[in-house]
Amino acid sequence: MIKGLIHNADSNAEHLWMPSTSYWTQPAGGNHITAANGDENLIYLEIDSGPYLVKPSEKQFDNQEYPLNLHADNLVWQSADELTALKTRQAMLLASLWQSNDGKTKGQLLKLPADFSGNVHVMSKEFKAVIIQGAVTLASPKHNDLLEAGSYIELNGVGKFNLSSSQPAILYIRSNGEFDVRD
Repeated sequence: MIKGLIHNADSNAEHLWMPSTSYWTQPAGGNHITAANGDENLIYLEIDSGPYLVKPSEKQFDNQEYPLNLHADNLVWQSADELTALKTRQAMLLASLWQSNDGKTKGQLLKLPADFSGNVHVMSKEFKAVIIQGAVTLASPKHNDLLEAGSYIELNGVGKFNLSSSQPAILYIRSNGEFDVRD
């Protein structure tokens, strides 16, 4: 969830409004409703396999997966001291959201402190990041851009880029390999 409030559950569930940084999954085939409740609502939606088809409730099926609604207040954040991916003295935090069955592809949230400046080193074929809260400046040999909430970064292959932020920021990262963040 980037902006606003969202509710995603079965049609009989009491509304649980999830704010920015909340995370949810909806397994294929599951009957559900999704509702938004904010002046401005923006989500980042990832579909792991397609095609994405909306079907009537009578065509629902059970794929043996369960939906998950994770409110922002219930995220578990780990500090740089606890993680090898964060090689910095700055007060960054990382929250793990999901991992593929083979353990290679992961979805994580990276929380950057105000006045952050560092390099992101990517050692994977796929690296995607979406700005969830705040804004960051992306600097590379070709760019020096201010990216606000909803902006997207993609790096295909090994490489690095510089990120800085004058305010706290949160990024959602999807990667099929290792990355680290350094001063």
